[in-house]
Amino acid sequence: DILATHPSTPERVAQATQAARQISAPGIGDSDRTGYLAAIDGMNFGEDPADGIVRGRRFLQPRLRFAFTAPENFVLDNTPRALLGRAPGGVEAVRLDSVPDSSGGALDAYLASGWLDGLLKSSVQMGEINGMPAAFGLARAGEWNFRVAVVRKDGDIYRLLFAARAMDEATTARFDQAIQSFRPLTEEEAQKVKPLKLQVVKAGIGDNADSCGRKMAIVDRPMDMFLLLNGLQPGASLKYGEQYKIVIDQ
Repeated sequence: DILATHPSTPERVAQATQAARQISAPGIGDSDRTGYLAAIDGMNFGEDPADGIVRGRRFLQPRLRFAFTAPENFVLDNTPRALLGRAPGGVEAVRLDSVPDSSGGALDAYLASGWLDGLLKSSVQMGEINGMPAAFGLARAGEWNFRVAVVRKDGDIYRLLFAARAMDEATTARFDQAIQSFRPLTEEEAQKVKPLKLQVVKAGIGDNADSCGRKMAIVDRPMDMFLLLNGLQPGASLKYGEQYKIVIDQ
């Protein structure tokens, strides 16, 4: 019924095109591409450092003052509720989040308080992560095995949850190495955390999409992002002296 009073998509496109033709024809008018590129040159790109930033396998949170490095080949995604990561093929994953430390009780008791399904209580151990009190354990739920750690820092409990289809000794060791990468950031380190920037560059004689893509300060699919930013199709050639957008790290 909704389509009875709404034109189809082709009809809407035709109507919009007809209205635009009454104002101007294609190719007429000044797009001021040079002015536009000058205006966006140097603008921030991507994440706000206040919310934490991903740099490859590293995550830096200058406001909460901590850093974390995921295992090899993991791709990280910083969401509003948690830092998420995954390995190729979806066979391994990680979640890092925090909750207020309202009780201030023992961390092994918190680990066994019921928020984590399938916890093997016999695996729970107390310890430290870079000088911060922590508790560690293993869990199983369905087809997944989990290596978990909780650490107390600045009035919060940070929860690191690693998942794998198969949890052998080598996998546990890799996860434990990543858990031990969780550390406080110094004030000096926090001040050095800066956002990525857009930079407008001119294509040189030997430049092509591949060479410009390699300049991108983006680990996950940098070539695709370069093409997207510049409205280019895969395999497109660059024009000598033409300006293009890349992403750089300060």
